[in-house]
Amino acid sequence: MDDRTLFNRFHEAFDIQPRPGSYDRMRIALTAPSVVLKRRPGFRLRFTKMGFRVAAALAVAVLVIVALVAFLALHRSMTGYVPANNGQGILKPYQMVTARGHFAQFMAQSNHCYYFTDTACPAATERFNAALQSWLDELSSTKAPPEFTKVDAMLRAHLAQSVVDGNITVAAQKAGNAPLFEAAAAAHLDVRPFSDAISAAIAGARPTSAGDYRSNVTDQLDLFNSCTPCGRYAGRDQLDCAGPKIDKCVIDVVSVDAQIYNFETALVLKAPPSSLAAKDAALQTDLINADSAALAMIRAGLAGDISAFNSARASLQISISAVQLDAAAVQS
Repeated sequence: MDDRTLFNRFHEAFDIQPRPGSYDRMRIALTAPSVVLKRRPGFRLRFTKMGFRVAAALAVAVLVIVALVAFLALHRSMTGYVPANNGQGILKPYQMVTARGHFAQFMAQSNHCYYFTDTACPAATERFNAALQSWLDELSSTKAPPEFTKVDAMLRAHLAQSVVDGNITVAAQKAGNAPLFEAAAAAHLDVRPFSDAISAAIAGARPTSAGDYRSNVTDQLDLFNSCTPCGRYAGRDQLDCAGPKIDKCVIDVVSVDAQIYNFETALVLKAPPSSLAAKDAALQTDLINADSAALAMIRAGLAGDISAFNSARASLQISISAVQLDAAAVQS
């Protein structure tokens, strides 16, 4: 099957009309060689792991799309995984909304807003924000299955925050505030790898054994504990984020939050057996609380409110401590 046929079948499955030029934009994005952006005399984004994740998102997205197409092709004939206490009437529409929203967001992405001097950033952000808001609006009218309610809350929170962060990015550029632009753009663009991971998890969620579930929790906790900024911001280290330093701290918190949402999406993808359902629910609740605290730190940091930033950090510390206890309970 060629890529044009795959593209058309994807849209037929969703019963949506592709926008003019959508296929060409997807083909170019997925087949063009990597482009090394030239250095300019202006400012350059100081993404740590962020920049690499976003750059990799275009390559990874094709795998996500193929997975979603395969899911839709089998959608009408397979039984699939049906979360307990609900029917296919709840599960399938929610998965479809998530897949459709993710695809529309992918098609609205661009290579803009990586540089402070990028004059095309405002228009690109407007298009991208429109796709995010449309996805959020559709989620608001769709009931999430019980096992997806926690990750659904995380998805909605990130979509809404990314729209706000995108607007701050554009406003900072117009105001000539390069540090704020860098911090807001880092937070705004991180919705791309986040949505890739969360959409794939919702589409591919499957139950696993107790042993595999425990191993999954251990692996994710190890990844979080090995994350340098995670230890600093979720631990008890003294931080100096006052004044102009707060913009750099926001970028660090974006990296911390990435570890949190990766942990959550891993739990969604490999659902626990019934014997561990209660412990999984507690773990997911505390991960969502940690994610909410990280987003609050980002909001406060972009607003330059160090007091609110520190208050949200205290909430993050409490939530991560709870996550550690939850993970230990899973292993007991």
